Amino acid sequence: MPIRKCTALPCMLVAALWSLSGLGCSARSRLITAILDAPALRGNTIGLSSRQTVRLYLPPSYRVSQQRYPVLYFLPGYDDPLYIFTAGQLQGFRLRDAMDRLLAQGRIEEMIVVLPSSTTPLGGTFYSDSPVLGNWEEYVSRELVAFVDGNFRTLARPGARAIAGTTAGGSGALLLAMRHPDVFGAVYALDPVLLYPGALAERGLCSKEEAGQFLTLQEAWSALPEPQARLQRTLYLQASLGSSSEAEHLRAFFIAMGAAFSPDPGRPGMPIRLPYRRTPAGLTPDPSAQAAFDAGLGGWEEKVARYGANLRQLKLLALDYGTDTGIRWLPEGSARAAAIFSAAGIPHRLLAHAGDQENQFRERMERFLLPIVSEVLHAQ
Repeated sequence: MPIRKCTALPCMLVAALWSLSGLGCSARSRLITAILDAPALRGNTIGLSSRQTVRLYLPPSYRVSQQRYPVLYFLPGYDDPLYIFTAGQLQGFRLRDAMDRLLAQGRIEEMIVVLPSSTTPLGGTFYSDSPVLGNWEEYVSRELVAFVDGNFRTLARPGARAIAGTTAGGSGALLLAMRHPDVFGAVYALDPVLLYPGALAERGLCSKEEAGQFLTLQEAWSALPEPQARLQRTLYLQASLGSSSEAEHLRAFFIAMGAAFSPDPGRPGMPIRLPYRRTPAGLTPDPSAQAAFDAGLGGWEEKVARYGANLRQLKLLALDYGTDTGIRWLPEGSARAAAIFSAAGIPHRLLAHAGDQENQFRERMERFLLPIVSEVLHAQ
């Protein structure tokens, strides 16, 4: 599928925002904001706007040269607001400061970094195509790349593009690189959510009891007018994500995951097909819905069997995970996926580090992800 060309409207928006950012002609890096219209996200059933915000890091020489640059696309995780990667909200990590410091130390070379927003009314996206959340795979891999190539001086070829991300963004980066080696030539997944058989069940998700609670909630919301159903869902998600209970966080995560991989756009409140359905005989398993949940972030044997040739094309396939996390999915999922890659003869790097998905984020970005990606993108 060819990458769509940039339309005039996004180009105009970039130009306007560029001017407002106060960009001068001195050799300084810039962090700018752009807004583009994403046709792939239109028609979603949860009220997500197709006008999307993107932040871009432009290296110091960008405004004083005609050079073209490789590009790193970095995908936020589930419910990660865009600003935390640029405003020091996560371990004091500020993308522009980190890039400038690493450049000054000679640990990386110049590149453009693209940070798309990924928040939705369900908290986040898993970068897949869904009638509920919108076609995020198409948006990132086609429309966003075309927008960046059409408005900035990029090296517009797969070998000069890398995609990376953290947690759900890490698994999204891996899925996009696996399916689109004609777009992305390298992938670095930081603490990706890679599920293994039984991973959902061990946390109580997809169980008959949990499905019964979700069905009761889904039925109550479906009985309401659509605006009220959406309001009730919003209040529920806010309470779940704001709770100190990991179980509550997982329930919100589960709803968003279902909207991505087991969608039911006909239900305005909880638009997912649950792994059980209510019948006169009681709660009955829905095998196809269960399979959809399991395959969304899992099913790596099948994915490698199908996309192994694509994975072998990549210049870099890196899985980086923390060993000291309460979320067993992260270390075990990465280790198991790496074993599957090894069995299939797919070159990859597996990096394990002390800490979890948050408390070592800055170190992993500055010591490993950014230098490794830079080296790969600038390799001849």
